Amino acid sequence: MTELHLPWLELTILIPLLGALACLREGNGRSHAIAIAAAALTLIASLAAWQDFLTLHTFAAHDHWYFARTWLGDEMLVIDELTAPLLSLSALAYLAIIIATVKAKARRFSFPGTLSSLAILMATLSSRESWLLAGLLALSVWPVDRELRQRGRPTRVFRLHMGLFLALLAAGWGLVELQGPSYLAAALLTMAVLVRCGLAPVHCWLTDLYANATFGTALLFTTPMVGVYAAMRFVFPLAPAGSLRLIAIASMITALYAAAMTLVQRDARRFFCYLLLSHTSLSSR
Repeated sequence: MTELHLPWLELTILIPLLGALACLREGNGRSHAIAIAAAALTLIASLAAWQDFLTLHTFAAHDHWYFARTWLGDEMLVIDELTAPLLSLSALAYLAIIIATVKAKARRFSFPGTLSSLAILMATLSSRESWLLAGLLALSVWPVDRELRQRGRPTRVFRLHMGLFLALLAAGWGLVELQGPSYLAAALLTMAVLVRCGLAPVHCWLTDLYANATFGTALLFTTPMVGVYAAMRFVFPLAPAGSLRLIAIASMITALYAAAMTLVQRDARRFFCYLLLSHTSLSSR
């Protein structure tokens, strides 16, 4: 596989991690400025990785520097035609949310947690090893759950659905590893994707999240469409046509349902929740 010229993928992960540590050290005083700087540098690194990848004229490329080769393997951190734009768009979304968060809300919106989520997301989008990807998807739940607990908000609905998603994902991919592709494995993986994408009727965790988490955290957990990315990596390569058709039908039903619910909402958070659910459902389709 072709190698990137510089370790841009590693930097998109390391920069927000270092930013999160710096925010913890500085406290609330300078955490906003540090978070903006870390997110901006992450965006620059992701754009550089995209540009570097384009110059190689290949379908996929990986980092060849010491950390990636020694500890993660040659093909653990990979950029391809699918993830190259996703890395930059996700970093841009985080930067926009962090900039839009005023200092008065810094105590409710955790900048270290947000930068940690950004690092996890960058690693998720750069990973091709299935069990590592599953582990990163599980780890991405932690910052959101931590914020809910710190704010004293209920976590039962969120934990129930995310636990169901991870259990189905692990069971489905475990069957693939043990027995190879099968209808049961495809069904489990398809159900996992339906839960993570918040498609009807397993969408109530989304409205609960938007009601209890900070608006920025809820947006950043849903707008990068990690569930769609999980479908691309776990379901599409091995699922029969029936599973893909089920996802398409569920996505269309959810898009119509969410659009209709958007028209009758009076609460701003629920309005944006259903609006984004409608748009992401169309993307899932």
